[in-house]
Amino acid sequence: MKTTLSAAVFVAGLALGSGIMAGEAYAHAMLVNATPKANETTASPAAVTLRFSGPIEAKFSQIELKDSSGKKQNATASVDPQDHKVLTAKLAAPLPAGGYTLSWRVVATDAHVMKGSYKFTVR
Repeated sequence: MKTTLSAAVFVAGLALGSGIMAGEAYAHAMLVNATPKANETTASPAAVTLRFSGPIEAKFSQIELKDSSGKKQNATASVDPQDHKVLTAKLAAPLPAGGYTLSWRVVATDAHVMKGSYKFTVR
């Protein structure tokens, strides 16, 4: 009986530990959608918008947009006050035709830093 109880406690501990770890992994804010999309050719957008799988911290989240020569484009990023999963950067002026690299860095509400980049083209 003592061995059966110990085994049951061990299995329950494993199950609980697995659930906690899965919950922590799920909490990271992964990029799930972007406008413009990666590798898309589009007209100059008024803004770039990124949607993440979980809430992000406004104070520590940013977008940087550079043209093909590496020149940074003027854009002001902010987290949507109603939907803390959306980060938008409004562009100060229309983008000239050419290639652009959008880089982002966000801090999820679980304090994990996520970052990435992709390219798109303005026609």
